[in-house]
Amino acid sequence: MKKEFTKDELSIVLPRIERYNPAYNPYFCRYFWDDEIGKENEILGMFKIPDKIYLPLCFRDEVLIGVMLDSTICHELYHCYQYHSQGLICYSIRNLFKINEIRAKKEENRVDKLLKLV
Repeated sequence: MKKEFTKDELSIVLPRIERYNPAYNPYFCRYFWDDEIGKENEILGMFKIPDKIYLPLCFRDEVLIGVMLDSTICHELYHCYQYHSQGLICYSIRNLFKINEIRAKKEENRVDKLLKLV
């Protein structure tokens, strides 16, 4: 089941994400809870073209209360930035060969370092 973030959830998460200065404006994406990811697989977030980010429903409370998955959200926002800057075909090819993943992982690591400083 996929369920879109409520306005209250967005008002909690988006200002917090904005502080990390992500590559893509977090207010330009749509966010969804997905009960199929995060439980049995290692996927903590997923970007879907053109502007959707899915997070595991099982971590809903942790995302809303703390900073869990903030670096993952920034990682997915980086993919959104890549899609909008590269275009569909280039993004798809680079994604197929995991080229885009390298930069997105660096963005995730950058945010993780910021979290350790706080």
